[in-house]
Amino acid sequence: MRSYLANQMLSLWLGIGVLALWAAPGLVLAEPSAQQILEASGVKGGLVVHLGCGDGQLTAALRAGDAYLVHGLDTDAANVVKAREHVRSLGLAGKVMVERWAGSRLPYIDNLISLLVSEDLGQIGMAEAMRVLAPGGVAYLKKGDTWAKTVKPRPSRIDEWTHYLHDAGGNAVANDTVVGPPRNMQWLGAPLWSRHHHTLASISAVVSAGGRIFYIVDDGPAGDMDVPGQWSLVARDAFNGVELWSKPIPTWAWHRKGFRSGPVQLPRTLVAEGDRVYAPLGIDAPVTALDAATGHAVRTYKGTGNTEEIVVSGGVLLVVTGSPMAEQAAIDPALQGKAAYPNQKTILAIQAETGGGLWKWAEPGADLVPLTLAADGSRAFFECRQGVVCLDLKTGKPVWDSRPPEAARPEPPETAPADAAAKGRKGGARPKGKAQAARSVGWSVATLVVHDGVVLLADGGKLTALSAADGKTLWSGPSRPGFRSPADVFVANGLVWTGPDFAEGRDLGTGEVRKTNAAIRDLWTTGHHHRCYREKATVRYIMTGKRGIEFLDLDGQNHSRNNWVRGVCQYGVLPCNGLVYAPSHACGCFMEALLKGFWALAPERQARAVPESGSDDRLERGPAYEQIRNPKPEIRNPDDWPTLRGDPTRSGVARCAVPAKLKEAWAADVGGTLTQPVVADGRLLVASVDTHTVHALDADTGKRLWTFTAGGRVDSSPTVHRGLALFGCADGWVYCLRLSDGELAWRFRAAPEDLKTVAMDQVESVWPVHGNVLVHGSAAYFSAGRSTWLDGGVALYG
Repeated sequence: MRSYLANQMLSLWLGIGVLALWAAPGLVLAEPSAQQILEASGVKGGLVVHLGCGDGQLTAALRAGDAYLVHGLDTDAANVVKAREHVRSLGLAGKVMVERWAGSRLPYIDNLISLLVSEDLGQIGMAEAMRVLAPGGVAYLKKGDTWAKTVKPRPSRIDEWTHYLHDAGGNAVANDTVVGPPRNMQWLGAPLWSRHHHTLASISAVVSAGGRIFYIVDDGPAGDMDVPGQWSLVARDAFNGVELWSKPIPTWAWHRKGFRSGPVQLPRTLVAEGDRVYAPLGIDAPVTALDAATGHAVRTYKGTGNTEEIVVSGGVLLVVTGSPMAEQAAIDPALQGKAAYPNQKTILAIQAETGGGLWKWAEPGADLVPLTLAADGSRAFFECRQGVVCLDLKTGKPVWDSRPPEAARPEPPETAPADAAAKGRKGGARPKGKAQAARSVGWSVATLVVHDGVVLLADGGKLTALSAADGKTLWSGPSRPGFRSPADVFVANGLVWTGPDFAEGRDLGTGEVRKTNAAIRDLWTTGHHHRCYREKATVRYIMTGKRGIEFLDLDGQNHSRNNWVRGVCQYGVLPCNGLVYAPSHACGCFMEALLKGFWALAPERQARAVPESGSDDRLERGPAYEQIRNPKPEIRNPDDWPTLRGDPTRSGVARCAVPAKLKEAWAADVGGTLTQPVVADGRLLVASVDTHTVHALDADTGKRLWTFTAGGRVDSSPTVHRGLALFGCADGWVYCLRLSDGELAWRFRAAPEDLKTVAMDQVESVWPVHGNVLVHGSAAYFSAGRSTWLDGGVALYG
């Protein structure tokens, strides 16, 4: 593990010798307040790190709102104790965290921190400070008598992902050369599980811009599908995962809607562009522009109710309106008679900045095909029944139309009321028509991509390339849809790759095969259907979802199969910002290894020298360390329950008599989410998970005897052994306390290295110590890590 971990430290994104920094003019502030620091930095949320936190007064004040997670570091153990007590007194435990550090190296992964505040960097050089800052992050440092702001630039090698299929052109390919096979954790967020595998996916859409990631999620309980959907639009920092804001969505698609039955347009109801986020805050609500940093509503666009799709290009907001519930009306009794099926769609063009209307397109019976609206900055394109229509983006005037002449077009399908559609679901007649059968329902619709002057249309088993200028056919070739999804068409480095096997790369202009790649069949794991979502790509990799995330290397042989991570149903994954985002899913496959939660995963990082450390370097002795030299004799009391499930065998069997009728002896409120208690030597020990505290109470009276604060979550019961209490912590350490008074005897860093990230909106070690410490004989057994597939794996100690 040591040799592997030595290769994990230096960012791929920035070389120390090529840092480009921007520094603001210095401010002469002897002791700036937290408000002054935040205003001067311009940071409105994310992970804030305060070096030299002292008594914690300024550290706690830097958490100016729920959008901030604050981590304080100090080399003085006494200061850490004072700061933690101050944080606890304010009720901010978990939101503000304080740890002791050696002072020689910042204990964070690369590209993590939003704001770094320090009066004195000490041994830390500026290059080290820049390493841990996220792109766009700020170092606010005191130099002499002035404070200066330095911003870490965003590397040109990483890309954003502003629309469902990357950009307004629908080419789901990120211009990101950092994204690669996942090998390291960046951050972990909620929810751990989606609600149900056989109903509407709990995450409808995900996009990213400006160093933030936005998604529409159902936070209803996974264990009870009778509870209505609890939808919201959530914003997180893209590099550390801290939740920045959340906006409720009162009504959305029915959460119990049949799996793979749409609405197919849901992923296209969210766009992030610059400092704005565009979304309807309800299934029939108009589009609202939100401030990306705060979530505050900036503008609501009139006439955009019942939005189905959103595209933003060249300052123009394109909105497809219709009846988002049309398909849902066929199966949701509450909507019967309230939505037409199929429905008439309209395209509205609006000035995004002012809300002024530009033009409107509506053609009765035209059958605008879902997911085909695209734009290139000057023109809008979409498939309409049997061809592609091109309009001027600013005026809406026709540029060209590839459909057959009016007289030759088939008759439009009849529009049926929703109750007729509902009868069809119950066995009665369903509305007829090709559009209804193949266009309005399900995921097998067409794909339209606009890239570099060419329009690519995949429909009906055929791929057609048209000139974006005049609509003339350039070339054609075969095309096949994905599993329960439209055909995947990617343009990467001038070559067109089509799914599902991506065996040929065709010249964008001529259609000639320029490159072949037969590796995909060897990457795919047999025995399982393909995941039910569209593939994504970067300029180097195509990421398929046959079982997990397979990386097909278009430039070399760095192919990779990763069956331990997958995307969420009906949406998939998101490759941008140099990371792969894998949203929460409800899948039960590969339960032993599959990651759970909303993950941001980084590629393998370049090497940085990591000094070798023996066990003595990782062992810190506390004031009660001498207790170990003269341990209390082990006396087994049959009334005790000293560890998880009672004993080292985890039998869960009490050795004493328990009365059949129970009555309350005492009650004590220690606060927080509690672990199972343990009882030994007349003391009851319990941990409060999210406040990082272990409490000792008198077992007979409930009187609080002592409280110890650790450096992170304590998610399992302590173990009591011969007058000592042992427990693991999410900060990567195992703690041993003197049972009589809670004084620290020792702590051992189980994490291979002191390296922190953010998990579930708290700072944690990359290698947390989860679960109960098992003591057998004279040895303690525990493990540190999250996955055998990430960050060198899981370390086991005994």
